[in-house]
Amino acid sequence: MSQPNIPTDNPILEAWQQQLAHASQNPFLLNLLLKQWQRVLKRLAYFYAQLAALPRRKRRALQRALATSLIGAAMLLAMSSAPIVYAAPITVSGACTLDEAITNANNDAATFPDCAAGSGADTITLTADVTLVAALPDITSEITLEGANFFVSGANMFRVFRVTSSGDFTINDTTVKEGNAVGSNGAGIYNYGGTATLNNSTVSGNTASRGGGGIYNYRGTTTLNNSTVSGNTASLDGGGINNHRGTTTLNNSTVSGNSASSDGGGIYNFRGTTTLNNSTVSGNSASDGGGIYNDYGTLTLNNSTVSGNSASDDGGGIVDYQATLTLQRTLISGNTATNIGDEIYHYNGSITANAFNLFGHSGETNAQALYGFTPGATDITATSNGTMPTALASILDPMLALNGNPNGTLTHALVTGSPALDKAPNAACTAPPINDVDQRGFPRNVDFVPPPTANDCDIGAFELQLTTAVNVTALRAKINDAGNVALKWRTTTETQIAGFNVYRRNGQGEWKQINANFKQSKHSGDAQGDKYRYVDKKVDAGKTYRYKIEVKYLDGHTEWTEVVKVTTP
Repeated sequence: MSQPNIPTDNPILEAWQQQLAHASQNPFLLNLLLKQWQRVLKRLAYFYAQLAALPRRKRRALQRALATSLIGAAMLLAMSSAPIVYAAPITVSGACTLDEAITNANNDAATFPDCAAGSGADTITLTADVTLVAALPDITSEITLEGANFFVSGANMFRVFRVTSSGDFTINDTTVKEGNAVGSNGAGIYNYGGTATLNNSTVSGNTASRGGGGIYNYRGTTTLNNSTVSGNTASLDGGGINNHRGTTTLNNSTVSGNSASSDGGGIYNFRGTTTLNNSTVSGNSASDGGGIYNDYGTLTLNNSTVSGNSASDDGGGIVDYQATLTLQRTLISGNTATNIGDEIYHYNGSITANAFNLFGHSGETNAQALYGFTPGATDITATSNGTMPTALASILDPMLALNGNPNGTLTHALVTGSPALDKAPNAACTAPPINDVDQRGFPRNVDFVPPPTANDCDIGAFELQLTTAVNVTALRAKINDAGNVALKWRTTTETQIAGFNVYRRNGQGEWKQINANFKQSKHSGDAQGDKYRYVDKKVDAGKTYRYKIEVKYLDGHTEWTEVVKVTTP
């Protein structure tokens, strides 16, 4: 067998040369080292050739394993001297079709000359919508699909994508739709032991005869970032997503409007691990577990919202059956079940809550909302006989909407006065995986109900933002001749305004109301606007102060102006 040349500028060789130099005065030790080095060199040459011939994904995995041994370390150092080959993009355009592009990428070759040759990790770029006329090849290598906001349709005849155990498939800015898995699972995407990642993408309108209408993840790893799974159906389990013994993670994503004839309208988790961060599960339906069915699996929800799901039997929001469920700062409200457990149906297994969650609404009792589960001391039970002093029917807006989301996923907005406002710890929302933003990427820890506290993060996937009072403009702060702070603002109309309160903050301290008496509107109920002034005389020299105006409306709701800052001389 011919052996490749091993690069000589290698730290491993240098180490051996040093040992040989030290052993040169001892013939026995020198002979032993030389024999050992001959064996190492032969093995290094052989395995170097074998490793270099492997596909990139397998080579990476083997490199990680080899790094734990001396021979492995030598091989890795040798490999580092090999030239790096960068793959050219494969563009689906003209005679180059998507199936040909995938084949070339899988084969690392120009199997179809209409497309660029595949080489290592490949990027396939769409230039138009694609409607399949035949099933696509499996994804068996490392491929990134740049969808450029185009769609790939299965024409209601074929599954769209299937990823094998050797596949590593990333989908960017693509809609995967109208797939049909006849007699099988995963009509949109079937991940069979590989890795699938969706970024800013949509999986919609797919139908599976068995499980996972949108996505079926079998012993693989599937991650959704800023993505939507909607309008998919499954004849068995998991209308939107079926995670079967795999790992599925949703970040800032929405699962909505999916249906399953059996369990898990939105998500079905069987003996797998499913995690939702800043995500929404809404409007899904099934026999059991309208939103999510956790079956012998591990399910974790962080700052997520489960609402508007329905079950024709048990567990409108979540069914937790012989499984492990962890809920943290999550809102589960507005779900329905024909039988029991509108919000949660729990049977055996374990639920870890007591982490600032919110359950139910005033239109249901504890017994109707929760079966087999008692919330913890820090949780809020918003049912008619729950822990809230005054339970509310309107926890959030029942309609899914963009709500200003630049990433395109839909959310349920919290309503003014919702018990979910400012109830979760700031530190938990700042830390991973929430990272101080809500599902839309808007900031967390917004101080909606002054004064600020350590719990200014909202429960659920949506953080209600402070909005500038639409009828109040030109708030200004300046130092007057007496050294006091003079605030001025004006109104454009006072049709609905009752009056104003003034709030001040010094440094990192709390916001405090500083006007002793409510400042009445001059023209309450009239269309006329006017100018207003307030002088803060209780200020110290050389301090920085921030001010904002609370605008009280006749119907009882509140808006806030922008914040202004001033430093005293």
